[in-house]
Amino acid sequence: MPPIRVLYLVTELDPGGAERQLAALASGLDRKAFDPAVASLAAPGAMAKPLREAGIPVFSVAAKGVSDLKALGRLKTLLADLEPDLLHTFLFHANVAGRLCARLAGLSCPVVASVRVEDPRRLHRWGEKATARWADAFVANSKAMTGFLEEGLGLPAPKIHCIPNAALPLPEVTEGAFRKSLGIPEDTPLVVAAGRLDRQKGFDVLLKALPPDCTLALVGEGPETASLKKLAAGKDVRFTGRLPSAVPALADADLVVLPSRWEGMPNVALEALQMGKPILGTTVGGLRELLEGGAGVLVPPGDVEALRTALCDLLTDPARRAALGRAARIRAARYTVPGMVQAHQALYRRLLAARREAAA
Repeated sequence: MPPIRVLYLVTELDPGGAERQLAALASGLDRKAFDPAVASLAAPGAMAKPLREAGIPVFSVAAKGVSDLKALGRLKTLLADLEPDLLHTFLFHANVAGRLCARLAGLSCPVVASVRVEDPRRLHRWGEKATARWADAFVANSKAMTGFLEEGLGLPAPKIHCIPNAALPLPEVTEGAFRKSLGIPEDTPLVVAAGRLDRQKGFDVLLKALPPDCTLALVGEGPETASLKKLAAGKDVRFTGRLPSAVPALADADLVVLPSRWEGMPNVALEALQMGKPILGTTVGGLRELLEGGAGVLVPPGDVEALRTALCDLLTDPARRAALGRAARIRAARYTVPGMVQAHQALYRRLLAARREAAA
């Protein structure tokens, strides 16, 4: 029996959390049973190289933006040419475009969609709901996302499958190198926050809550960079821009903070857990699941005073930080790449078996 041809469609292949999870999934599939390929709506980004090195074909429809309607025609043609046995889409634009073009291309294969964040934007919610009937299954990366899909988007529970993100392998780093590169003394408490600099991540709340006598390294770039720099005036904040990986910064952190207003299951939290770092986060999405029960400290999203109090308490209590770090390593062990891959493979097989049974 020939391997099952799985095509992954993602909005872009820049090195973000969803893209890294997709690469781990595609690369981890049992190649005797599955034959993966990856396509992106945008031009191929940095994640295309490791995928190709793993022997996975990478395609692109080179969309120039959301207004590039010709890209939909190119996607339809690509899907018709590749004729996958199963289509699995990641992220909003790929979810909507993939479902629409699969239908236009006349594909009869199962369509799986990963909705990875509790996005409050009305257009995104409408787009997911309007095209949901063309998907056979939805993968939520946390229990919180399962609730969002069922209650927030009104999707049918039998179509929703919870497969948490995996804690991905970490690159080797030299401890102290990040501090040294920024000229931060070893005895200065270092707070690290990483992610796209936009409203979702709540970095404005963190800057308002930041106590004196510590340094904040803010790793990432995004549309709020200029406004965040204004908020940071008078505080010791280092804007690093986007780095190839946040791991070197996490390695030197005394405390990792995720002040998000909404989330899916952030990779940076999984990385920090693996490294045994104390984490301060907010009670949103999969972040709450990762940290509750003693693996981290949680405060309400957008609450400056609660965040400031927690920051001050943790930065002045090394024993508690050490205890949180030990609990973090134990929690990280739950989220393995093989477990994540096997859960997807089992889902794919169930969907294909159901399709064959329906056609019989």
